[in-house]
Amino acid sequence: MSKLIEAPAPWPEAFDGEIIHPELYLWDAWGFSVADELHLYCLAVPKKAIDGSPVAASQRNNYPFHVRHFYSENLGKTWLDKGVFQQPNNASDGHDARNVWSGSVLPLSDGRLAVAYTGIRERGKEKPFVQNLAIGIADSAQTMGDKSGKVLFCPELHEASLRAAGYFFAEKDKIGLAGGENNGPITAWRDPFLIADTLDEKQPYKLVWAAKKSATQCAFGAASINLSNEDISATQLFGPTTLPDDDEFTQLELPQIYVDELNKRYVLIAATTTRTSEAQSESEVDKRIRLYTAPSLTGPWQKAGTQTSEVDGLESLFGMTVLKADFENDTLYCMAPYTEATAPEQILSFAPIVKIDLNEIGRLQKISAKPVY
Repeated sequence: MSKLIEAPAPWPEAFDGEIIHPELYLWDAWGFSVADELHLYCLAVPKKAIDGSPVAASQRNNYPFHVRHFYSENLGKTWLDKGVFQQPNNASDGHDARNVWSGSVLPLSDGRLAVAYTGIRERGKEKPFVQNLAIGIADSAQTMGDKSGKVLFCPELHEASLRAAGYFFAEKDKIGLAGGENNGPITAWRDPFLIADTLDEKQPYKLVWAAKKSATQCAFGAASINLSNEDISATQLFGPTTLPDDDEFTQLELPQIYVDELNKRYVLIAATTTRTSEAQSESEVDKRIRLYTAPSLTGPWQKAGTQTSEVDGLESLFGMTVLKADFENDTLYCMAPYTEATAPEQILSFAPIVKIDLNEIGRLQKISAKPVY
């Protein structure tokens, strides 16, 4: 891969509401909250290459990403850039040698963080999308340092068991091809999201991620996991779970599930696209943010609106996360980056925080997101 300058130091000034970073493209989102303190993590790439030449947003896959950390102490009114949280090519087994992609963080009782992420193996320019799911432990919310995680599920290492569970991959020598899989989108085995499942006493930790059931049918994967520092492992692998309106999209990305203990249900926010090829221009690809609910992790999942799963009020946004789930007040506080279909100065930056009223679920044709400030 092409090499960039080192990720820049934290930007010295606070961002007011939205995060339009002068030096970085930012996209995909995950994080957590402590009261009104918010921790936002995202993928980032510098806007200039090592020789000072500009890097276009559409070229970012040609460069190694890093995970950036932002912090707010006032529920998203202002944000501070806390710098690099994680960089690729730290793992001795090479599972992140090419890149690191989206993941999640989960605070543990001892103050540390469980960190899930997508590692991209180096298999040459013809196979840039060999994805695997890994989990590690960070000592704090500030940085992973030079630590790496342990691979739980990899299409190359665990091909037989993953196929037996119902997941789709191209033939082994074609996994990760730049051109996609069997006339479908690229390999989907990414975006692992950690869940503290308070509705399941026997298996309290879960992991979900973006996957496929066939070459052209997307799904999310799920597993129960053990987060002991001495033995991070999967305890049960579930088969792929599909969504009721998946005929409307080809790719499911960043599936993130939140446990509504008060109403004994699971809430899923996901990003979807109609992309079938990496050669498509952004103008050809429809991108949506969707919301679903279910009585159990593996379904049956239902659209949050009576007519659609699409969330209104999020035009030109993608890859949203819930930074604070206030189920007692039926409110989700969310944040998402702008896509390329927005004003040039906003492309791959973060829009201000919004809220979703959970009382709208099952009552309105389309659920909506509204500004917080």
